[in-house]
Amino acid sequence: MLTRIIAMISGAEGQGAPLAEPRIQREMLAAACLFAEMVRMAGNELVAERLTAIRALEERFFLSHGDAQTLHAIAERREAEVYSDFLFIETVRHAFDDLARAEIFADLVRIAFADGQLTREETALLSRLARDLAIDPASAARILAMPGG
Repeated sequence: MLTRIIAMISGAEGQGAPLAEPRIQREMLAAACLFAEMVRMAGNELVAERLTAIRALEERFFLSHGDAQTLHAIAERREAEVYSDFLFIETVRHAFDDLARAEIFADLVRIAFADGQLTREETALLSRLARDLAIDPASAARILAMPGG
């Protein structure tokens, strides 16, 4: 599956290369890119957030540690190439049900809190992501209030 994700990211999809399970690939990639965006917000504390993001990918998508590391590295590059996270948000919002989106949001909070604190920038991003991912406000508040998401 990871080979097909790499093909999609590298542009093979745009060149007409067939991809098996494209919806699953896009879901994984979109979530991984949102995780990478949260890691980028961490600034100097990248190690803790990066490890938390990789662990979230392993748990969320049942990937091996190596595949999760590879997917995260690809997502970091992909996330850095785009001006906006709109495509990633829209993909996650439409591809996952309410419960799965709330779990992904909890992963994002856990990544942001990996260094033991939430910065103003991380809090602002999380608030926007909760709204854009259509997370129920009460659920978002509950997730944000839990230590480590």
